[in-house]
Amino acid sequence: MVLRTKMFELLQYSPQTEQVRQRPILVIPSIINKYYAFDLAPGRSFFEYVVKQGLTLFTIVWKNPQSEHDHWGMESYMDAMDAAIGAVHDINRG
Repeated sequence: MVLRTKMFELLQYSPQTEQVRQRPILVIPSIINKYYAFDLAPGRSFFEYVVKQGLTLFTIVWKNPQSEHDHWGMESYMDAMDAAIGAVHDINRG
C-alpha cells in the first residue's frame, strides 16, 4: 500500500520483468466491485498479465462506507480518483 485515505487505499504492484515501461497503469474499479475481481487466480489474473508485460500497476481499494459517510457523493469519489492519479504521478516521477 502506498497511500491510505478515508475513502480508499492505493496498492502498487511491481513489474515482473527486467525492463520496466515508463508509464504505469492505474486500475480504478467501480465503487461497488472489489479490486480483486481483476486478480482471481494465477493464470486468470489481469493484474498478473499486466506486471508480466513490464508495467507498474496501481489499483484503488475502495473502503466500505459506513453510515457516517452518507455525505460521500459522486464529487467525493471524483476527488478521490484525482488524489489517486496524483499519487501515481508523484510516485512514478520519483
